[in-house]
Amino acid sequence: GLEGNIGHYLTRMGRLEEGAAILADKLEMMRTPRQERHDKVATCWTLAQVHLVRGQYEKSAEFCRIGRATSEHYAKEGEARIMAALEGINHWLLGQPDRAAQWLQYNPPPEGPISSTVALALTLNALYPLHHGDEEGGLDIWKRGIANWEGRMTMSSEDAMALWRAHRGLAHAPDS
Repeated sequence: GLEGNIGHYLTRMGRLEEGAAILADKLEMMRTPRQERHDKVATCWTLAQVHLVRGQYEKSAEFCRIGRATSEHYAKEGEARIMAALEGINHWLLGQPDRAAQWLQYNPPPEGPISSTVALALTLNALYPLHHGDEEGGLDIWKRGIANWEGRMTMSSEDAMALWRAHRGLAHAPDS
């Protein structure tokens, strides 16, 4: 609905508090059986990102779980993969590597052409092996993801590889 669109717009504009409040109200309406809707996933995705940037990883992971379950209910594989990947990142940031691995490994690289949503999930998944000593395996997954970005994402392949190098530097940096 219009309210949800406004909430998403406000978060994209950096007005996280206003946007998140609108989306949280909208999500509460969508939790009733009569209002179960596929656009619940987009709402969960945005709320998960808002809580992630706030450092509220448990809350972000909860929105990921809701979004992933809804995606699976509607058989939206790409959306389920991206929600699982973001859930894994949250558990990683919470210092829960086993739970992180569970959700990041939920997303093995598929065969054949993939959507931009699955490509984004793959790039998130590539960070796990990188930070756990398998740089080559992570890079293979990363390249598979960015190969499907061309023409669909605002980031170029060159920029994506620069981002990989930045992550690589973080992975090899001593703990501070």
